[in-house]
Amino acid sequence: MAQRPSLASQPDAWERAWQADLDRKFPSYRKRMPSIVSDMRPLGQMMMSPSGVVSATERHNELCTLQADLTKMASDKCATEDFEGAWKRCSAVDRQHHYMVAMAKVCEIPDMEDQRTYAPEVTLKGFQAGGGQGYLDLLRKLMLQKFGRHFVHVENPLIESMLGVSMPLDTSAELPTDPLVFVQKGFITNRTIFITLVVWNILLSFYDRNETLVSIKNTRNAKLTHDQKTALKGFGMSSETMRSLERESKEERKHAQSQCKYCGKLEVELNVQFKSCARCSAARVYTKYCSRDCQVADWKRGTPPHKTICGQPAAVAAAAVANTTGRATPAMLTEGKESMFDPPAPGYLRSPALLHQISMLEQNAASDYVLMRPHPHPDYGVTFSDAMGRIMFHLSRARAMSNGDPQAVRLMYNQLSDRAEALEGVGLDRLRKQLQSEYGIDPAEVGDAQGLENSITADEVKAKIFAS
Repeated sequence: MAQRPSLASQPDAWERAWQADLDRKFPSYRKRMPSIVSDMRPLGQMMMSPSGVVSATERHNELCTLQADLTKMASDKCATEDFEGAWKRCSAVDRQHHYMVAMAKVCEIPDMEDQRTYAPEVTLKGFQAGGGQGYLDLLRKLMLQKFGRHFVHVENPLIESMLGVSMPLDTSAELPTDPLVFVQKGFITNRTIFITLVVWNILLSFYDRNETLVSIKNTRNAKLTHDQKTALKGFGMSSETMRSLERESKEERKHAQSQCKYCGKLEVELNVQFKSCARCSAARVYTKYCSRDCQVADWKRGTPPHKTICGQPAAVAAAAVANTTGRATPAMLTEGKESMFDPPAPGYLRSPALLHQISMLEQNAASDYVLMRPHPHPDYGVTFSDAMGRIMFHLSRARAMSNGDPQAVRLMYNQLSDRAEALEGVGLDRLRKQLQSEYGIDPAEVGDAQGLENSITADEVKAKIFAS
């Protein structure tokens, strides 16, 4: 790849150089696609070592956590501060600034700069399209509609064709047993981490927050084994490239961060040097602890207790698949809990503001709806005391949340209007804007909702009464 200009000194030239890389590389890969796919199987066999399985599992969990964090912050900002409107109202120069800040942060992370070549969705031109709508469209695609150990896959037919990926892609935590599928899924995971990181860091830059994902060490030895070199040669990699890879891996380990096996904290968080489990190190397994207390606790009470797998690479890898980290992530905290609400209808994508509304209602189950109020007023939970009125509201709310039914949104607006008018900081205008942000529909422009009221059957009402 050609030498690129400095991002800090020549941002426009840097962006053009990256675009030229994309234009050059993808046609050449498309021509080589059959041989690449056939060569990937031995590469996958090499990667499916115990340490490779642990690494793949950690990366998957890292991505799920990142997308959960993105969803939480973006939905909150869209619902309470109209981020989408603010992003489109800011100048193209300001949007470029946030893009460049994000790219600089992400490309400092080991391996992420190379992922840029395989992410043609992440370009300044694309993000600026439609007065900034390009970025908002990608943000919405990456937001989780349901938390769990699945990540959102950004589909790209060219990438999937190049890799020979069969759709739909399995985005769960389950690791493939087929070496070819293993390397395909690993490639897609790394590409998605890069895309998500850029979108996440643009959002952070917009709100002047300074944080990003920290790389976690996952291998003890930067040198390639004989079998690894043989597999890479079959993939077309030269000896000089392999030596360069070893040097790069060694350098990356100087800057990467260790993660405590028990509590999940990072060296950068605690500012202490972590200690390795001696028996695991002798078996070439990477197990680190931030303190003696965490090591003892993991030995006795880990999942599984470390004394049952210590020094056994295969057992450590299997445990990593079953339980990727010792700390609870936002995705894990909600996994397995039944939501109050049914999933959206096929093809309907809930907006960030609607995801925030759902989150607020699940945290405040006694409320029928939450009206968002500007600072310093607290948000207000509406509760209908009339039983039949509450049932009708819940039925229209369910339809609106399922598919964005305009008449259902109008019915909700009608029922919420009195509360909104009487509530300081809300009013009818702000209620209209909130529902429009959540459902993409201005309820005041929807005609008479009588048709929806008439379509609600007695059986639906009875079912709702019994469910309550």
